[in-house]
Amino acid sequence: MKKTSKTKWMAGACGVLMSLGGTVQAQDKSSLRGDYIEARSASVYAGPCHYSNEAVTEGRNATMAWRFTSGAWNNVDLSGLSAVAVVMADDNLAQDEKTRRSVLYLDARATAAQTAALRDLFAQKFAAILGKVTATRAVSTQVTNDGLNFSVRAGQAVSLDVNRYACKHCTQDAQIWYQPLAAAENVLVGKTVKTIFRDAALERSWNDAQEANSAFVGTFAW
Repeated sequence: MKKTSKTKWMAGACGVLMSLGGTVQAQDKSSLRGDYIEARSASVYAGPCHYSNEAVTEGRNATMAWRFTSGAWNNVDLSGLSAVAVVMADDNLAQDEKTRRSVLYLDARATAAQTAALRDLFAQKFAAILGKVTATRAVSTQVTNDGLNFSVRAGQAVSLDVNRYACKHCTQDAQIWYQPLAAAENVLVGKTVKTIFRDAALERSWNDAQEANSAFVGTFAW
């Protein structure tokens, strides 16, 4: 029996839909998901007077960390790896994008292909956030949490401990003055317990154990 034009159209449409379905599945399979932690050198959650006092003198440094729980970039699986960046600027990072410079720490467990994928990922998605990357280092990185307590380590250069608020309603939105530098979901304010940074690739270092509401924790899905 000959196919009618309607039958041919339906067969073609089904083929297109199957093709699109395969594309969607491939995209879902390659999407990246994981945990995100960020700590700033200014309180992200504070009263208005505290915020205004810090806005012009603080907030020039940030530590950012990603743990990839699933997904791929450039068809290279990054599951189980992590990365850390320290970024600074001459003025508050919320206003100053022109003078940003950073150091990027990539998981030393990554294969050559994974390292290349990570480099491309950060070049493509985070160029404006990181500014001039003065050094990229392969070091032992750890980005972990138990749901409330978050820990970031990058070799001997970075150490960060954060406790998050128990729930979103534990903070008042009107007193959250900043947004995370990187795209994140399910974001909650955290209290930075201790933050350390020392690397000659950037001109500033710090060792601060003064607790402050200066962190964000959340998840990402790209």
